[in-house]
Amino acid sequence: MQKINIFKELESGEKYIVAGMLMAFIFGGFGDLPPLFGLIIMTIGILKVIRNKGIKNLISATLTRPLLFLLAVAVLSLVKVFSFQSTFNMLGTMLEVIVSFFIAYYIFKKKQELFHKQMLFFLFTGGAITGVYGLYEGVFIDPSRLQSVIGNSNLLGVYMIFFVFLALSLFYKKSYKLWAAGSILFLLFGYNLLYSLSLSAVVGTILGFLFFFTLKSRKMLLVFMILLLLSPLIFPEPLIDRMESAYSRTREGNYMRPYIYRSAYEMFTDNPVLGVGVGHFREHFLDYLDPEAPGQSRVYNHTHNIFLQVMSELGLLGLLAFLYLLVMIVKTTYRALPFSNDFKGYLCLLFTSAFFGFFFQEQTEFSLISSAIAVLVGILLGWWMALLVEQKNGKENKTAD
Repeated sequence: MQKINIFKELESGEKYIVAGMLMAFIFGGFGDLPPLFGLIIMTIGILKVIRNKGIKNLISATLTRPLLFLLAVAVLSLVKVFSFQSTFNMLGTMLEVIVSFFIAYYIFKKKQELFHKQMLFFLFTGGAITGVYGLYEGVFIDPSRLQSVIGNSNLLGVYMIFFVFLALSLFYKKSYKLWAAGSILFLLFGYNLLYSLSLSAVVGTILGFLFFFTLKSRKMLLVFMILLLLSPLIFPEPLIDRMESAYSRTREGNYMRPYIYRSAYEMFTDNPVLGVGVGHFREHFLDYLDPEAPGQSRVYNHTHNIFLQVMSELGLLGLLAFLYLLVMIVKTTYRALPFSNDFKGYLCLLFTSAFFGFFFQEQTEFSLISSAIAVLVGILLGWWMALLVEQKNGKENKTAD
């Protein structure tokens, strides 16, 4: 693959942005601090860009209105329950996603194919480092749960959702070297996904692949379905046990979900307009917990469902803002279909499939409480939207011609 200097044609502020992204990409799998430092460097870069070019290129991004609407509701929700902790907790996490999105959208917009490939290489580098360490931990330390990589098995599952899909990008061109690298990375990321024991991440990934093959190849969809039927033969025993006991009283942590959902819904009904305040689910959880719930002493800091998280903490206004965001994402994706057959179009398909899987994973989890995941999702969301808009514009130009 042709080598390029990724900083070669970038302006001063853009160099800061890319440097911050590289830090988040390469070291993002080892806790929250590297992505946060990366985000700070990215923010310095975008401030330099705004000073030189103005803010127009930034705020004209797709999803600008729904994201700012969601942020405004979050700020309003803190008016009645303002606390220093909340401002730097969930509100800070929302800013990590939103700021990362806007900066990534700016830097990836209208970039050449080689730029996308080079950035993907650095993203793979970080994923591979995390994956190799996860493999070491799973084989030599504790094969039943990979916790120390990101600190939580579900977060590791989310992290690997994106890498499993992006590993497919190496199959784009029929090169034996790329196929070999893609196969190794795909198996490595798949191993970490399975041994993360995040059932919801595995289910989300499977649904993402169904979506991917539906759009890409109906024949491959049939092959995937056959492999899916055989998949229990390769699933690790702890994951199968987790599947079988997901809502069984024998596994208190999983069986708590129905009670968590009920608590979140009751918070919403008692605070229907603006919820209990962004970041305040944890503070109110025990007040709403059913006395018959098996785990009376454990305090959960999120609802394990993205809709209930928004409803309980941001109320009806927050739910409307979130639904507005989802509608705009679906609308932008639909307008970009069908994707082009070049690398950008293929990468766009992979991002679409990964986010499809991530959305379903978030129906039984809420992973954006982690800064590492928040920054990564924000960057990848901005990257994806930039590709979608380019696909849509290319489609419209082709129709006009």
